[in-house]
Amino acid sequence: MKKILILFAAVLIGLSANAQGRGGNGGRGGDPRQGMQRMAEHLAKEMKLDDATKGWFVPLYVEYRDTLMSLQRSQRMSEKEIQKLDDAAVTTLINESIARDEQVAALKRAYLAKFREKLTEKQVYKVMVAGMRPRGGDQGRQRQGNRQGDFQGEGPRGFPNGGPDF
Repeated sequence: MKKILILFAAVLIGLSANAQGRGGNGGRGGDPRQGMQRMAEHLAKEMKLDDATKGWFVPLYVEYRDTLMSLQRSQRMSEKEIQKLDDAAVTTLINESIARDEQVAALKRAYLAKFREKLTEKQVYKVMVAGMRPRGGDQGRQRQGNRQGDFQGEGPRGFPNGGPDF
């Protein structure tokens, strides 16, 4: 019985410490700019920026991502809501979406010029293209690349890369 109580106490202490380490919000929610700040610092570390360049880069990147995200947020409508609209309203939504895409492209061009002031082209690529991928972006392709064929031809069972694993 003592062992069970000790084990239970240890689990409770572990859970309490874990919740405190995450700030009590489970790592989600909170200020999205803090997440962008961490992402910028991670990118700066990954690109091995010196302190001066990092001091310039981090706030610029946070500003860029914040502005980009605010532009990309669109009014999402359910299929039911869209069905209630007339064609003219749907056409307006389509045109607004295209205009927003053009604004995003213009924003990216503007920040591209700013990032090029102090970063190498490879670093700019990492910030503007590679750093924008969802988590796990290359990992799936790397795992597939380790399989025979690397999608250059057909593997066993007639599928590229050997096909599904059964």
